[in-house]
Amino acid sequence: MRRALTKLREIALGMKASLAYSEDRRIPEIVLASSWRMTDPAARIRPHVDLVAAIAHRM
Repeated sequence: MRRALTKLREIALGMKASLAYSEDRRIPEIVLASSWRMTDPAARIRPHVDLVAAIAHRM
């Protein structure tokens, strides 16, 4: 049931997994990980915010 709901949401909102998104656009790799060795939470979160902002800007 959960898988079906996820699929419906993806279709309705046009959402894709990062790998599918990058493959469709011929982007070699999108890395969504940040180093957890950093002690500053803002330094860990910032790369994710930058990625989302860049993708949103291109849409």
